[in-house]
Amino acid sequence: MSNPTRYEDYKDKYKNIRFDRTAEGIVTITMHTDGDSLKWAGPAHDELAWAFGDVAGDADVSAVILTGTGEHFIADFNYGTVPLSGGQLPSSDLMAHKGWSGYQLLQNML
Repeated sequence: MSNPTRYEDYKDKYKNIRFDRTAEGIVTITMHTDGDSLKWAGPAHDELAWAFGDVAGDADVSAVILTGTGEHFIADFNYGTVPLSGGQLPSSDLMAHKGWSGYQLLQNML
């Protein structure tokens, strides 16, 4: 059995996520890109999966609020993180990874 996570262990861990927690255990997950509206990209997708895993393992959390920063929750999709060139589809390795991390995201949210 793994040890539970603590807020101090994950609060500054992610580039595209800011955490805030109240004394009552309510954690706000704020998605952002450089402090402004989130530009959805591969790293943000993966970070959200792992962030929910960290929060899920924190026994002191009573509720989670997911929000964003800036004018839009998701302002843009950064296609530069998905190698599409010449009309080719992403590699099967990339798609397998995104499928796996997407599954982890859903499981960790639950």
